[in-house]
Amino acid sequence: MIRWISQLRNEENDTKHIAGSPMWLLMKLERVGSMFSPLNYSYSINRSSSYNYVLSRADIMYQLGLADTIPSFWFSDYTNKNQSYSKNYSLSSGMNLYNISLNSSYSNSYSSTGYTGNKTENISVRWPNISGSISNIQDLFTLKKYFRSITLRSSYSVSETKSGKIGEDYSRISYSQNMTPLIGVGMMTKISLNIDYSYSITKTSTYSFSSIETERENKNTSHNLSLSYSFNSPTGINVPVINKKIKFKSNVNLRIDFSYSHTLEYDVTNDNSLQDRVIYTISPRADYNFSNNVTGGINGSFSRSNDRKRGDERMNISAGIWVLFRF
Repeated sequence: MIRWISQLRNEENDTKHIAGSPMWLLMKLERVGSMFSPLNYSYSINRSSSYNYVLSRADIMYQLGLADTIPSFWFSDYTNKNQSYSKNYSLSSGMNLYNISLNSSYSNSYSSTGYTGNKTENISVRWPNISGSISNIQDLFTLKKYFRSITLRSSYSVSETKSGKIGEDYSRISYSQNMTPLIGVGMMTKISLNIDYSYSITKTSTYSFSSIETERENKNTSHNLSLSYSFNSPTGINVPVINKKIKFKSNVNLRIDFSYSHTLEYDVTNDNSLQDRVIYTISPRADYNFSNNVTGGINGSFSRSNDRKRGDERMNISAGIWVLFRF
């Protein structure tokens, strides 16, 4: 709306407008409006139903999905109706100010399913849901000598989910905080080495209200580091071991991923630790285009899992070679 109003002026005369004049205000209004992303809104509804042990085939309207019920005189003594319904809507927008980008969204979903007299419902709301990034960090400090680009990013969201039988109190409620990532940084060095690091935290509290009320808490923290590099050498690279040159006419893509995650689960009701697990993973890979129709590569993985609660340690090592032929 702001952009539409600002376009009423003649942009060719922007340099001639007097400060404080209506056209000057429209010009400034457009610059402010360009900082904001369009407001996006979505709304959807889905319905489905099924009947068993009916006396006749459903009419054409039901078969085409134009109706979700059938006449009751087709019911038998054993007919049950299973009906599902879902409704979703979301709202999102954002803004860009110089090298700073901010985005926010709100989402709400409702679903119900089950047979007549025995239906369950699920309600989920996510708000706030905010993410942001700051680019060109290398320009703010004396880092241009070593880096082509540096971008910082972060996000934070809160979600609440309630579920239970329709007409009764909720049997399960959960609250979740998601910071994926809490801190993230992407960098490209002057030698075209890409570095990406992220630190993430997820916290969830779950309350169950059945014959016994329980409360559980789950927390997961993770660190992820990725290094990638691409290069070619048409003239060849000297390999001392075999005393020969190896030529790479196409790009050789190298990548290695490191990850660490720590998961804790705690039974608050009974004051008991349910899970305490740490997982380390290292995954290197390399691929090369031998021709326009043939691509190949090697990959490997090393992971180690330590279940501190049960005293169980496991290690897994894998390696593979793959080739892709295009016909």
